[in-house]
Amino acid sequence: MSKALKNITVWVAGTALALTLAACSSPIGSETPAVTDPAAPPPAAQPSEPGEAVTGEESFEGDVSTEAITANNMEMQIPTGLRIPEGTLVTEALPNSIMMADEDPAAVMEMVDASAKEAGYEVYAEVPGGKVLVGKGNAVLFTASPQAQQLTWGPEVMKDALSGN
Repeated sequence: MSKALKNITVWVAGTALALTLAACSSPIGSETPAVTDPAAPPPAAQPSEPGEAVTGEESFEGDVSTEAITANNMEMQIPTGLRIPEGTLVTEALPNSIMMADEDPAAVMEMVDASAKEAGYEVYAEVPGGKVLVGKGNAVLFTASPQAQQLTWGPEVMKDALSGN
């Protein structure tokens, strides 16, 4: 299988997982939180409510730990301790996924890797175009290629599903 096809396969799988997680974790009729003052300090990390994520025929229960950040003038949730560059072109931010489209993924890769290390995340698996990180009760799939970077996360019990095992 070519490298491009592997990258596309990982991206499609990650997108499908993100959409499934978003559908399972977003209550119908929920409102988007109001944008806060960008000069205010970020709120303390709060574990999200217990939930159940479903991928294919597997079901995963557990909490994820996220915190609010601002990037590209958008407020969004991200796994606790992880960071992306403030000017990153975020194309979509869902409850369990952030999609970015920077031409050169190097800055995003460097910041995610450095913040993950600082926050105590460990690399659980290498996947085509990225890696699966575990820490803070989270399993995080991070993939990066030119014009397509993605963070997708769920409870740590999802680490094997995110890594393709």
